[in-house]
Amino acid sequence: MNMDEYQALNEGRYFLSYSRQYILKASSYLPELLLNSIKTKNKEECIEEWNCCNAAGACLNIMSQASPREIIYSVISFIDKNISHNGLQINIESITLAFIAIFDGIGSKVLYSYVKKMLVYWLLYMEKTSSDLYDILSLTVGKISHSFPCMIRHFIDRIIQTLLINLTNKQITYNPCWCLNEILQPFGREGIVDWCFEAIASVVLKKILFRAYNNKITNELFEIISSLIINSSIRNEAYIYVVLPYLLSNLNMSFSSNEYTKLLDTRETQSYLCRIIGCAIQKYGKKINPIFMEKIIDTLSQITFDLDNTSDYFLEEEVLACIGAVIQANKIKSLFKIKKWIDFLIKCIEHTENNEINSLAIGVMGDLCRTIKKEIKPFVEKIIDVMVSKLKKNSTDKKIKPAIITCIGDIALTHEFSSKYFNIIVESFKKIIISQQLFYLEKDNESLEINLKIKEAVLEGITGAIQGFQDCSDYLIKKNLFEKLKWISDYIYDTICKDRLFIIVKTSIGLIGDLSLSSYQIKQVFQKECWIFQLLNESKNNTEDKIKIIGIWAFDSIYN
Repeated sequence: MNMDEYQALNEGRYFLSYSRQYILKASSYLPELLLNSIKTKNKEECIEEWNCCNAAGACLNIMSQASPREIIYSVISFIDKNISHNGLQINIESITLAFIAIFDGIGSKVLYSYVKKMLVYWLLYMEKTSSDLYDILSLTVGKISHSFPCMIRHFIDRIIQTLLINLTNKQITYNPCWCLNEILQPFGREGIVDWCFEAIASVVLKKILFRAYNNKITNELFEIISSLIINSSIRNEAYIYVVLPYLLSNLNMSFSSNEYTKLLDTRETQSYLCRIIGCAIQKYGKKINPIFMEKIIDTLSQITFDLDNTSDYFLEEEVLACIGAVIQANKIKSLFKIKKWIDFLIKCIEHTENNEINSLAIGVMGDLCRTIKKEIKPFVEKIIDVMVSKLKKNSTDKKIKPAIITCIGDIALTHEFSSKYFNIIVESFKKIIISQQLFYLEKDNESLEINLKIKEAVLEGITGAIQGFQDCSDYLIKKNLFEKLKWISDYIYDTICKDRLFIIVKTSIGLIGDLSLSSYQIKQVFQKECWIFQLLNESKNNTEDKIKIIGIWAFDSIYN
């Protein structure tokens, strides 16, 4: 073993990685050199994307992780020395950048006492300084709020006031918006910012509706509104009900107005407007006026028609999420609108290669079939064909197959159809089990996770199909049930032997009980299986109430 490897072993690190000993030796002069580089850069006002200041900050960041005590001492001494020069913007910017470098490196807990002291200085400078320095200071406050929100609780009123004043300016930058967003996320749900809810919403909505903002901060502005809606209390409901029609009108205008459609960021704005409306529906659901909800449904139906000729994944994703929120909140009775939505969902499932869009569309389709029974009955067999076809394709990503199986199970649970489709569903599940055994032999974490999700989805899918066919009037289904599901006993045994996870055990016990009630032949087979008797006896004495209750029920289904 050479000396480098021996030194690495003593320091508890991998060979060829950075050495704490080297940093300790350099800590007497290197931090001062790096901090002077930061200070020099600010004097020269260098505007290059990668410059000496950025390099010095990155170096300090890594050094603070390897040798925090020595680096913190040097940086804090530098900050204390320079903060005494009141009124110099260069000094304030330098010490702020130096602090950010070590804060990102070692976090807020080590710097707890010093951060609280520095917050007082930063707030004073935020209330007095120019826009350039304000941008850096708001970045620092945002980072503290993100990592350690309780630290700014006593200063939150002053921070929000300064941020709101900044938002009223014509030229607003990214960091203040991001800082406000970081504050709203932890404190919004506690009601601490209720006193300024309308002020924040009014300022941001004015920027959005009159498009008085820079395209780079679009995401943050819309995230602020979404966060306000999600965390709003009963005191803010009236304001949201007043604002929603303006947002819906703006969304309609974005598709119909020629002036609007010519703008470069129109699609992005449409996506965010759909997100805000979707957040409001998720939050308030049936409280929203039915007439206004019909207008939202009409708008979404028109958007799905307009999206047939585009491939904007970002907009499609937000429209799908909004449709899902509407479905969960209301029962749609218009056959024409349901057909439009189903055509749009099928298009997203069949012709879109984006996995997130596919997964979201499949989930929305399952919700639609589960919540709307009578109106969707004419389309059920077509939907099953699409889902089974997608499941069988080799090109289908294995990550979305659990969602497809779950959707098929939801449809089978809530809708009755012929023995032909029962056989198709069972055969598709059987094939996915065989392919699962062939293609998931890898032992990496991702493959194991997908494997578990598919097992869980197959068990739930078969459970849904069996529960749906218990009251089925088709004689052929009941007659051939045992022949079609001979393999299920071996599959449940193999699954439980390999994975004793809570959800898999619970679903397997429930499926055993459902199968016993559905077919006398299957019940006779289960009565002879020793492992089933042992499993159900164990579940009856399980400490988990859910498994205990379902175990007692399954035991009675088979042996009583």
